Amino acid sequence: MKNWNQLSLIGIIVLLGILIILFPWAIGYIIGLLLIIYGISNLSRKHNIKIFIITLISFSCLFSYAYVSYSTSSGLTASDINITPSDRILVISPHPDDEALSSAGVINKAVQMGVPVSTVILTTGDGYKQDVIIKSMTFHPKPSTFIEYGINRHSEDVRAMNKIGLNQSNITFLGYPDGGMQYLFDTNWDENNLYYGMNGANHVPYQFAYHDNASYCGGSVDTDLESVINSFKPTIIIYPGLGDDHPDHWATHAFVEYSTTKMDYKGKELTYDIHNNYNWQFPLIYDPKKYISPPKEFSKLNANWVTYNLTSSQVAQKSACINTFSSQKILLWPLLESFIRQNEIYATYNDQNISKSNEEVNLFNGGMPTTTLQDYTWSHDLVTTGLEYDQNSTWITLETKNGIKRADSYKFHFRLFNNGNVERADITVQNGKATPEIMANNSVKITDPITTEINQNELIVKIPQNLFNHSTALMYNVDIVENGSVDRSDWVKLNIN
Repeated sequence: MKNWNQLSLIGIIVLLGILIILFPWAIGYIIGLLLIIYGISNLSRKHNIKIFIITLISFSCLFSYAYVSYSTSSGLTASDINITPSDRILVISPHPDDEALSSAGVINKAVQMGVPVSTVILTTGDGYKQDVIIKSMTFHPKPSTFIEYGINRHSEDVRAMNKIGLNQSNITFLGYPDGGMQYLFDTNWDENNLYYGMNGANHVPYQFAYHDNASYCGGSVDTDLESVINSFKPTIIIYPGLGDDHPDHWATHAFVEYSTTKMDYKGKELTYDIHNNYNWQFPLIYDPKKYISPPKEFSKLNANWVTYNLTSSQVAQKSACINTFSSQKILLWPLLESFIRQNEIYATYNDQNISKSNEEVNLFNGGMPTTTLQDYTWSHDLVTTGLEYDQNSTWITLETKNGIKRADSYKFHFRLFNNGNVERADITVQNGKATPEIMANNSVKITDPITTEINQNELIVKIPQNLFNHSTALMYNVDIVENGSVDRSDWVKLNIN
């Protein structure tokens, strides 16, 4: 019995090791390999090779089943991306390497065709604390160490892009704080409320940046993005999409949507995902013969999918490009190599609209808002949110999986666009009370009392004024704050009719 218990324990260790390997975090690979090695050594000493072989075969079958299941087509079809000689392509990424993972093949194709192509990287990736700790061999790196790391990642990116034919003159770094982009968009928007990065700076500290010494605030990011877009005049912009749950990717999507809406950009927009709970490049291994297909869970995005199929030469070039990011391979190599596939996929979205009701609206009496938005971020609690407005009021609804909890904070955020001008409105509901917040210099002042109603899983909010009266478009998102953790939606753009 004692031997059997020991064997069971060892078998569980081996099982845990294999399961951990399936998780999409590189540290899981390291822990998983250590656990498997431990199991092997113990089995070897007990001369139970037969049991070990049977265990390995069993779990290999399990892994194969998972591989085949996730490799199966989602049923979502994708049309081929169309690049013409008259195009100008701008690829925007949060960190060095995201443009390679998402678009190395497309960039190389544009270079081969002689189509102008440029990349814009919002940060230098200098806030990757785990890797900085490993490389500096100290648990408390100095701010200057993070800056040195950012300089190294800039050099890496230039070398990597050279592998696919892109010259340094076509690479633009903005130099904003890695790990801080969500705060720049949400709270640190103005010059009088700057953000401090892990590099110890509240201004861009890199001489190679597009705007050296630019302030660490959202307004500066918008100014730089608008300047780059106006200067380059892209016909296609490629950037992070809905459903990417990395905070910097989430914020990069929001910034691009903000700037292009403010500018009334009319070109084509293609979006990509790198980090999401449904890893469409599963399993996270090097498998260059495999195609990437969005999983069935992405069907709720209501997206149109386009794909670019790489040639064998482009697959090899993309591999060389990605492998140049040596700083990322210690902890993220499985994720990086899992993007070396036969294709690259992007989502496009049809315009969404909201119209003013000609009749007085009263959602307290029941009914659904005319505009309902399903959550795109695979959040834990948020299900849908809705908007409707009439001449004198604006209505918001929120549905959750686990019920409306009075102690939680429900935060509703708007960006309101009108001919190049932008205002914002931010409202927090807690304990049934709604409070308008002044978050930036362009915040709308809401003076009349806001009323709320809670119906089990639904929160209804009435703002006694037409927030959208002078706007042509809006961006909208919701945050649910529970015990310090934030469950948030993507920013969604709506045209106002």
